[in-house]
Amino acid sequence: MTTYQRENKKRLLMGAAAQVFSDKGYHEANVSDIVKRAGVAQGTFYLYFPSKKAIFKEVVDRVVSELFAGFNEQDIPSLQTAEDYTQHVRGIYVNIFRIYRENAKLLTMFLREGVRVEEIRPILLEFYRKITGWMERYVELGVQNGLIRPIDPEILAQSLIGMVEQVAFYWFAIKGEQDVEHVVDTLTAFEMRGLLG
Repeated sequence: MTTYQRENKKRLLMGAAAQVFSDKGYHEANVSDIVKRAGVAQGTFYLYFPSKKAIFKEVVDRVVSELFAGFNEQDIPSLQTAEDYTQHVRGIYVNIFRIYRENAKLLTMFLREGVRVEEIRPILLEFYRKITGWMERYVELGVQNGLIRPIDPEILAQSLIGMVEQVAFYWFAIKGEQDVEHVVDTLTAFEMRGLLG
């Protein structure tokens, strides 16, 4: 089997796993559901992943890395005005909400079930640690550059995470809306009115 074929098979398994976890949740999903959805033999699964938890972590890591692809603190020093900072934050929100919309069932399951299921709680805690660190750093750099007023970065980061998570859950998972731009414009305006000095 070529490297391309192996990578293709792994992608197939991860896509099937994302669907199964989205439909059944982590606890109810099992490896046999994943291989059935992927149309491969059970032994094939174990050539790529040692366990259900391993594939779950890899599926979540892939979505999370897409979710936060817009976070790039190296861009902050080049932002000269509050408008630059606002547009940069807006771009991050567009990416977050677009990815959440595309993966609403999976992310909702992860964020809700991760609290209850001991086996995946460490993955959820790592997710929150990473996003909190990124958001705190953005706030710190914005304050250092005089783009936003001084504020406690940890409290603000947790507030923004809660706001974004709840709006994404309600707007895309509950209501099934598709309009990312409206959500982003509203949240960016709300956030920036409170932060700009």
